[in-house]
Amino acid sequence: MTPPFADSPRLAPSTAGFANIDQVWEACREDLQALEGRIRCAIDSNAPIINHAASYLFCSGGKRIRPLLLILSARLCNERERQDRLLLLASAVEYIHTAALLHDDVLDDAAMRRGRETARLLWGNKASILVGDYLYAHALDQVIALGNTAIQAALAETCRSMVEGEVLQLSQRRNVNISAGDYVKIIDHKTACLISTTCMLGALLDSAAPAKKAALAQFGRHLGIAFQLSDDALDYSASQHKLGKALGQDLYEGKITLPLLHLLSACTREERTVVEQIIERGETPAHDLDTILRLMERYQSVAYTLEESRRFIALAIEELRAFPPSPYRDALEIVADYVVSRDH
Repeated sequence: MTPPFADSPRLAPSTAGFANIDQVWEACREDLQALEGRIRCAIDSNAPIINHAASYLFCSGGKRIRPLLLILSARLCNERERQDRLLLLASAVEYIHTAALLHDDVLDDAAMRRGRETARLLWGNKASILVGDYLYAHALDQVIALGNTAIQAALAETCRSMVEGEVLQLSQRRNVNISAGDYVKIIDHKTACLISTTCMLGALLDSAAPAKKAALAQFGRHLGIAFQLSDDALDYSASQHKLGKALGQDLYEGKITLPLLHLLSACTREERTVVEQIIERGETPAHDLDTILRLMERYQSVAYTLEESRRFIALAIEELRAFPPSPYRDALEIVADYVVSRDH
């Protein structure tokens, strides 16, 4: 049984002067610590492998960006929102996110996630898929306890959209002619829809006005697209140690992300032929990755991707103008800025 949680302190008016993301994390520290306890104690399956795999995943150092966004969005709409309802929803969102990561790693034959071996290497592909399925079901089971049909419908639709995004991405692997529009459609389904719904849940909890629900949904959508663009840029530019996986993993998996799309459109015809041959081979030895990285540096493909990410962040922040100034609005702006300034 999940233990009850007492209400935690709210963000004080003095926190309006946030200087950085660390101050936002600290302001929500008690809520997020309570969330960690709930996530771990709520997984109590009769199948030990589910408990072991889930514990391994939830202790792997995830950023908990989605729960943070949910907490801030909910309190933007209602400062006195009960912590128990927030933690129930935040844990459901983390279960959905983690289930998607489990399935992603199987589809991508991934060996590393957050600097550790993936669950599929430890327990196998079949077990990873089944644990992911369990987490999806567990998330929806958690949400039913709220008795809020609008929230249930929103999360069910989000799960459907995420699966569609995976299928769309699978169908476009190694397709060097994929359009920028199709690429954005994939990341909108795969990444942005869950972040969008996460932010909107705060408004649904409070039965906020439709305009505020729409603003938070759009804020989350733009933020989610920016988040994925930043991830795509980091795949070709981050410190491997901080990233927690090998550089160029997207290239190896045949994912045509925006840095690669930009390179294909900006380079010479001869260079494009070389890039296409590397993509079509389906292997990425060090010298091929070095070739891609040198070309991306020449044509500023990573810088272009980060600039696009910043453009979506600007759109996200504009949506927050639907709300009056408050510490919670300030905090959401800080989180949005963090998305494009992080290094992992």
